Amino acid sequence: MSDSVSQYLKEKVFARKCEGNFRSLFLSGNNVDFFSNDYLGIATQNSLKTLIEKKINEFDKSPRLYGATGSRLLSGNTSFAEELEHVLAQMHQSEAALLFPSGYMANLGVLSSIPYKNATIIYDELVHASMHDGIRMSKAKSLSFSHNDLNDLQDKLKKADGLKFIAIEALYSMDGDFAPLGEIVSLAKEYDAAI
Repeated sequence: MSDSVSQYLKEKVFARKCEGNFRSLFLSGNNVDFFSNDYLGIATQNSLKTLIEKKINEFDKSPRLYGATGSRLLSGNTSFAEELEHVLAQMHQSEAALLFPSGYMANLGVLSSIPYKNATIIYDELVHASMHDGIRMSKAKSLSFSHNDLNDLQDKLKKADGLKFIAIEALYSMDGDFAPLGEIVSLAKEYDAAI
C-alpha cells in the first residue's frame, strides 16, 4: 500500500474515532439475540455442532455459534474468524487480514469504500465484473488500461488525480493469463499508488 493511501486511511480511522463513529468487531456471548438474521435459531442448534465441530473446535472458543447469525459487525463474529485472520496476516507478513464471505464481496467492499471522490481507480480492462461493480459504487474517478499493458498503465498513472488505486487480478480466470505483478508493483511505487 502506498504511503499516501496508508496515511489517508489512518486519518479516516482517527476522524471516525473522534466523531464516535468507529465500529469494531466483538465476540458475542450467550445473549438473547434480537439483531441477527438467524431468525430460526439454526446457528445455535446443537444438532449442527457435530457436523462442524471437528473443523472449528481447535480454533473456535465460542461454543454458542455454529454458523453465521448475521454480519460479523453485528452478531456473526467468532473467535475462529479472528484466529484465521491472525494466521493469514502472519502467513503474508501483514499487519492484519480481513475475511470476506466471497471474492465478489471483497472486491465490492474494498473498491466501493476505500477510494474517495477525489481519488482515481485505474483498472485493467479485463478485471472481473465484481471489480466493475465496486468501482461503480465508489465515488472515485476511474480509468481503464489495456490488458496487461504496462505503458498504458503508466500513462494512466501520470494522468490520475488524487490518491491512486490500481485494480488488477493476479490471474485472469477467463483468459488464464497472469498480470506482470513485479512490474506493476514497481509502477505503483513510482507513482505512489495502492494495488
